[in-house]
Amino acid sequence: MKVLFYFCPLSRGDHERKEVGRFSPAAVSSDGRWFPDPVIFPDSALEMLTDAAHTSGNPVVRAACADFIWERRHNHLLARAAVDAYLDVAAIHSHLDLQRELADAIDRADELALQLNDTGRIEETKSATLAIAARLVLDESLPLLYYAGTVIDAAFGFGKR
Repeated sequence: MKVLFYFCPLSRGDHERKEVGRFSPAAVSSDGRWFPDPVIFPDSALEMLTDAAHTSGNPVVRAACADFIWERRHNHLLARAAVDAYLDVAAIHSHLDLQRELADAIDRADELALQLNDTGRIEETKSATLAIAARLVLDESLPLLYYAGTVIDAAFGFGKR
């Protein structure tokens, strides 16, 4: 499971521009090989990650595992679990003032909820996104305004919903 944290998770704009998934390799060799390469994960490793997505007490681990499996196998139940875990992660990062991680977690929760077209999760992530954006905008710290912009961009992803 540790290898998951060697990936560089890409924000929505980054992976849309690069036409790759959420999990980007930490390194690419001169001959084009990736480390780690998400394609070569054996089924046994994917099963272990699926188990961790359901049983870990750490929402960061649950989110990463569920999201990785969603990208590899398009398991809708794990995508829903990833949304829920990312919302938990966002709440934790909000209390710890980890703005970059907060913006990333809420943006990914929004993105997955929209991909799933899950009305209940869309409303939940939309509400959380708007509350976080309001809090960040009201804070007078300049770095927070940058992340407020990221969260507000995530809110625009909801369109007319």
